[in-house]
Amino acid sequence: MTQVTQLRQRIRAVELIQKTTHAMRLTSMSTHVRLHKKQAFMESYRHEIEETISNIKEGLPHFEEQEFDSEKELLVIVGSQKGLCGSFNTKLNRFFEQEYPDINPNTKIIVIGKRIIESIAAEYRLLYSFELFNPTNFFAISSELCQHLLKPHRYRQVTLISNIPITFFLQRPTKTTIIIPQPYKTDIDQFESFEEGATYLYDQNPFKILANLERLLARVRVEEILFKSLIAEQAARFISMDASTTNAEKMLSDMKRDYNKLRQATITRELMDLIGGQL
Repeated sequence: MTQVTQLRQRIRAVELIQKTTHAMRLTSMSTHVRLHKKQAFMESYRHEIEETISNIKEGLPHFEEQEFDSEKELLVIVGSQKGLCGSFNTKLNRFFEQEYPDINPNTKIIVIGKRIIESIAAEYRLLYSFELFNPTNFFAISSELCQHLLKPHRYRQVTLISNIPITFFLQRPTKTTIIIPQPYKTDIDQFESFEEGATYLYDQNPFKILANLERLLARVRVEEILFKSLIAEQAARFISMDASTTNAEKMLSDMKRDYNKLRQATITRELMDLIGGQL
């Protein structure tokens, strides 16, 4: 009965694993659906800001941003806090190594997500790192990150490396570069008149409004990239857990068949021994 007992224990262990992967599959799908519904509102918000900026620029005279000669760049790598999401972090790490075989000394690196931090921090010096990254603390992380990168004259641009969802079953690493808006050179106090038929009438300084909107747009773009990374992570985790649940079901089917055969053979052998002893 030793083999039968061992096989029974293995079956119970696989059943427990199957229940866990099934629960994680349902949780991932639920989170993905909730995030996906909010994505449309975020994209609509960004489009409205872009349209407003375009309309304001059409009604303003020639203007220039202040010169900013610094070569400092910021690199943000967005991974996942938890594992069990297939090759989500592996593909991201491989993409980063291909895009940046040699890091510029002036480039600062910020990494988001505990799993990707473990692979990046061993080779590179990080400016900041955020281990906890999930839908609950998403806005807190994006707010702290934007507060750092949007300070005037700090960075020329920021590049974000993250996974984006192409379809539900396909996530792809991508690189997005955002130019950090700088203050304008135009003497806004001397700007008094507008052309007839202007789209907007301004109670406040139009160049200050434009600068604030551009900073808001940069912030929204960063938030949108982080948000898409969360959506891609949940989809990748669902696919991984769904495959694990299916494999566990196949394994259980084979193990239960072997268990029944072994149990029947053991019972038959014991009966034969019992009958043989009586004879």
